[in-house]
Formats: sequence, C-alpha cells, structure tokens
Amino acid sequence: MVNHARASHINPRRMQIDSDRRGITADLAILACALFTFACRSDNSVTPPTTSRALTVIGAGAVNERYTAEIWVLGNVAYTTTWGNRSAPGDAIKIWDVSGNVPTLVDSVIVPNASTLGDVQASDDGKLLVVATEFSPGSIMIYSLTDPLKPQLISRYTTALTDPGVHTAEVQRVNGRLYAFLCLHRPHRPSLRRWEVRSSTTCSCAMEFSLPRFGTRG
Repeated sequence: MVNHARASHINPRRMQIDSDRRGITADLAILACALFTFACRSDNSVTPPTTSRALTVIGAGAVNERYTAEIWVLGNVAYTTTWGNRSAPGDAIKIWDVSGNVPTLVDSVIVPNASTLGDVQASDDGKLLVVATEFSPGSIMIYSLTDPLKPQLISRYTTALTDPGVHTAEVQRVNGRLYAFLCLHRPHRPSLRRWEVRSSTTCSCAMEFSLPRFGTRG
C-alpha cells in the first residue's frame, strides 16, 4: 500500500538536485582517481632503494642523568628537552654547540614545576624559543634568544586551558602572525589548540579542536 501522506511531500526539484550532487561527487571521485593515476605514472616518481645502510655516527652528546626528549637546531646551536625521571627529573633544557662533529654541552636551563618537557622550537625569526611542559601545571615557556647560547625566560603561559600538560607545541607563522599549535595531555578529552603569540609576553587561545579518536599525545 502506498503511503500517500508521505508521497505528497516529495519534491521533484529536490530529487533532481540530490541526483545532480551525487553525479558531481562521482565525477570528482573519478577525476581524483585519474589525477592520482597520472601522478603515479609521471616521470617524477621515485623508486625506493632495494638496499639500505646504517648512518655513520660521527659524534654524540651524552646525557646520562636524564632521558632526552626532543631536539631543535638553530644554526650552530641545538636545544634538547628531557622527560620522565632517571636519576634526575625531566625538567632540563640542554643547550649544545653543534658547530663541530661532536656536540658540546654549553649550558642547561631548569624549568621549575615541571616533570616532563615536550616539544622545543625556535620561532622562524630566531628570536624566541618555545618549550612545552607537563604535567600539572601544563604551560608553554617563552625564552628570548638574543644570545642563542643563553636563553632568557620572558614568560610562562599557563591557564586552565593548558592543564594538565602540553605535550606538543608547534610554532608557525600564519599571515604574519605567530601561532603555537598545542596538543594537550588529556586522556579523557584530547584536543588541539591554536594559540596566538601576540607578543613575547602575551598569548591567547584562538581555536580548539576536539580529537575524540586520537590518543593523549600528538
């Protein structure tokens, strides 16, 4: 039996629009496949090597009292962070001279009220060093790199939005503005936040994305 009540609400024009949309979607899918096939057949394709060899180690900077986490290189200077708890907690930023084959430890910066440090990155102009800290209170540390071998703390930015910890802090400039993209350590509510670094002492949360299918770290 035909349900005339429902049939009377059918909009032929809407059906035509939906049909057109499906057709456009199908055409786009075909075009994407064609472009993918063309790209794979281009002369720019890369053939992976059939053999590999180990990299030759020409120098190493040993850190015996802490576990090393992340590294960022700016010219002849490298910055490494630490994590966890070895014979000492992961609260140190190590500053290395990497102008030669063997890294030379120049100095260390201890971050108070932190048990693990995450990402470390210099801004694109080389003026600021940004370091993520966890666990509570989570924060981002902003240092001046006027002297790259002697980072000077400018500010520590921490709010309820950075609790219980910031694991990832990716610093990028977008349309002339400096942003820090933060991945927060939240087991029950992992999220990605975009913070605008308005000045060396001022930050603000510009956007937040929930990541329900991801783990606690990015």
